[in-house]
Amino acid sequence: MKENLIKRLELGIEKGIAPNIACSVIDRKGLVFEHYSNTTKNDLFDLASLTKVIFTTTLCALQVQKGKIDIAKPIADVFSMAAWGSCTIRDLLTHQSGLPAWIDFKDVPEHELLNCLLGAFSSKEYKATTRYSDVGFLLLGKVLEKELETNLMTLYRCLPELITEHIYPWVDLSQKEENVMGTGDSGYRKNICGDVHDDNAFFLGGMQPHAGLFGSLSSLTEFTKLWMTDNGILTRKTQDLFSQCFYANDGSAHALGWDVPSEDSAAGLDAPKHLIGHLGYTGTSIWIDRKRQIAVILLTNRTKNQTSPKDIKTFRQDVHDIVWNAL
Repeated sequence: MKENLIKRLELGIEKGIAPNIACSVIDRKGLVFEHYSNTTKNDLFDLASLTKVIFTTTLCALQVQKGKIDIAKPIADVFSMAAWGSCTIRDLLTHQSGLPAWIDFKDVPEHELLNCLLGAFSSKEYKATTRYSDVGFLLLGKVLEKELETNLMTLYRCLPELITEHIYPWVDLSQKEENVMGTGDSGYRKNICGDVHDDNAFFLGGMQPHAGLFGSLSSLTEFTKLWMTDNGILTRKTQDLFSQCFYANDGSAHALGWDVPSEDSAAGLDAPKHLIGHLGYTGTSIWIDRKRQIAVILLTNRTKNQTSPKDIKTFRQDVHDIVWNAL
C-alpha cells in the first residue's frame, strides 16, 4: 500500500493536481502511513469546508452530549420565524433545510447577515433533497451563538485542546504565514496566502462556521482520532448519532455535519458505504471508516493550480481506493 500511495501522490504533483500534497492513514493502533510531497510536517493548509466538521459539527456534538443543544429544535423557536415551519437544527446539519448552496455576502454588513440568512428559506425546497449549503452552516453558526449565548470565536476556543492548540482560525495566522500553503486566486482576490480562500469567510471576517481554519497534516490526524476511537471527549453514543444517515424526500442522504459516500463519490469507487467524511474546496478531505477504525486524511492546495473538479475528484478516488483495498 505505501509504495502505491507514494507513487500516486507524487504523480499528483507531476500532473499538476496541486503544488503541495500531504497524506496520512491511521487505524486503531495509530499512524499507518504519512507522506509529504513538496511540503513538510509543519506546513499549514487552508482546510476550507473541513471547518464544518472540525469546528461546527464537533461543537454541536459536544453540546448535544452535554444536553445544551437539542437538534430537534425548530429554527422558528430559536429566532421566532414562523415562516420556517418545522425546519430544525438537524436539518441544517444534514443540509436538508432547502437553503441555497451559496449566496454572495461580500457587501452584507454583519448586522444584516442573520436577516439575509433567514430570508433565504423556501418551504417548497425544505426536505426536498440534500443540497450542500454554506448558507445553512452560516445560519447554524447564528443558532449556536444564540443558544449558547456567546460568539463563535469564544465557542471555538472552548473546544478540546487537541483542536485549538494545533488548528488555527485564519485571523490568528499573523505569526505563521511563512508556513502556510498558498491557495491562488478566489473570485475577488489574487495570490492568496495566509488569508482564508473562501470569499464569504474573508469578507464577513472573524470566526465563521463554514470555512476559515488552517492546520497541518498531524493536527488533522489527531482530530480524526476523536471521531473514530473511544476517547474521553466524544462518547461512542454521540459518535454513533452524528454518523447516522438522515434522508431527504428524494432519498438523498447526509449524516449530522458529516458527508456519506454517494455514487461516484470522491471517497473512492470502492469506498465502504458506511464511511463518514468531508471535503474542502481547496483540495482537502477526511474519510473515516468507523467500523474498521481506518481513516484517510488528504491535504492539498489544488486551487493554486486551478485544478478542475474532475481531476481532483479522480485523484481523491485513486488515493482512497488504494487504502480501502489494502486494509
